[in-house]
Amino acid sequence: QTKAEGASGLKKGGANSEGRRSLPAVPKEEGDLPTSEEEGNDLPSEEIILLKVKEIITPKNADTITTRDVMDELESIYGMTLKPMKALVAAETIRIVGQMDGPDEIVENLFLGNEYNASDVSKLKSLGIKRVVNVTLEIKNFFPSEFEYMRIAVLDTPNEDLLSRFSEVIQFIDEAIDVC
Repeated sequence: QTKAEGASGLKKGGANSEGRRSLPAVPKEEGDLPTSEEEGNDLPSEEIILLKVKEIITPKNADTITTRDVMDELESIYGMTLKPMKALVAAETIRIVGQMDGPDEIVENLFLGNEYNASDVSKLKSLGIKRVVNVTLEIKNFFPSEFEYMRIAVLDTPNEDLLSRFSEVIQFIDEAIDVC
């Protein structure tokens, strides 16, 4: 199976089993993705997108892959912006990554997790978690009525100044541990 075919069975320039024209496999120029309207193409179906997301996320990259990475890969495959599919891709990315890994207990009653772990209310409750430190720009606080959150809205880049926030975060964590 070629990259152009993928799980969808679509080939560049061909037609799928429903007789619809397939989408191009790669963009014309990197960073210059047309919309489906500009190309006269339909967006891929939700079923096809879900299959592709499953292909993109592997146990090797599950610890580091983000929804943005998956969107970038999908847009590269289909050669167009897939903004209308962003919520679907984000939900499926969270679901798949979360199934691959649970939160890690760093020390007693202190856990480190990913986006999926933060979105799994039953797991958070079963671990006795009361507070969540959210150190992301793009991931929301999933259950503000269930847990106390500290939000540090930063990009995941080496240039971010996290040290200036450490004392504030340590105090927030210490208060939670003291309650346990």
